[in-house]
Amino acid sequence: GKTPKDFDVATSALPEEVRSLFRNSRIIGRRFRLNHVFFGGNKIIEVATFRDTNVAQEAADVDGEEGETREGVSEETMLRNDNVYGTAETDAVRRDLTINGLFYDPKNYAVIDYVGGIEDLKAGIIRIIGDPVVRFKEDPVRTIRAVRHAARTGFTIEAKTLEGIAQCKELLQECPTARIHEEILKDLRSGKSWEAIQLFQEVGLLEELLPILSKALKDPELAPKIEANFRAVDSEVRSGREVSAPVLFLATHLELIPEDVVGDFAKTRSVISDLFYRVGATRREREHMEQIMVTAVKLFEATGRPQAIRPLSSRPHFEEALLLIQLTSANVDGDDCVRFWRDAAPRRRHSHSRRGRGRPRV
Repeated sequence: GKTPKDFDVATSALPEEVRSLFRNSRIIGRRFRLNHVFFGGNKIIEVATFRDTNVAQEAADVDGEEGETREGVSEETMLRNDNVYGTAETDAVRRDLTINGLFYDPKNYAVIDYVGGIEDLKAGIIRIIGDPVVRFKEDPVRTIRAVRHAARTGFTIEAKTLEGIAQCKELLQECPTARIHEEILKDLRSGKSWEAIQLFQEVGLLEELLPILSKALKDPELAPKIEANFRAVDSEVRSGREVSAPVLFLATHLELIPEDVVGDFAKTRSVISDLFYRVGATRREREHMEQIMVTAVKLFEATGRPQAIRPLSSRPHFEEALLLIQLTSANVDGDDCVRFWRDAAPRRRHSHSRRGRGRPRV
């Protein structure tokens, strides 16, 4: 009953055939050739040719989304295997979950189901296509996707799929951190991050992804505070406001940063590195987080001081720092701080506008 955010376009037509049909397209990729069809407004429709089942078994790119390299597979082999084309049925079978293996035929207005996805949708079941252990070994990140879809939909993870997650969860340690980073951000931006974190903890994935957070959630004093911050983040995301990755990471983990390190760059940097080492937070993101933290501390200290409005409100991370305080205000008593700085916004704009009046400066 929900509206899809987008559709993947797949076809039996070979890349060269798609190119001949659409002059506004080009063939891209070496490991798996597909077409980008260009439209106005910088809109690009990616068109993939159906792949064969053996691609999922022999090649490294197992999902059509990530393009990661499996150890022991040469580039020559990947190029050869990834460009083995198949049918709609073989293409469906190589996708991850049954509810993700459905095709829609726009000509006949029909849903085509080769993998039992319709039944699982009606029953509210998350099920991996094929043998769960085999499929998770091909790509351990599928364990994260299975949990994400269960959290977003409220569906139940099927027993064998759940067993496969338990058997293969440690394989996430072998995945590139860049992929883990991308997947965790998807959860934090889903509006259902707290449900996802709870389910990650329940199935044992959280200790592989965010071990410090996993341990903290077992603390009866910390857990409610962490939950409050996650729920605040989810509420903000669902409101439609875009929240940067550094703020998402900080807001959901602020309770794990000791008060005595806040304001100390070296200590803050060390704590942030420890918190997010498994999710691949980049150096730039970590430095960004440090700057937000420092600005947030200064905003707290300067609350109620009108003379501080101009210098602090002009700092590059002012809005993010204020949002961080807002999202965690239930635990840091930040309501007064947020109110003061939000009320200061009109005065800040008035102050900046006055600077442009009078005689021109030479």
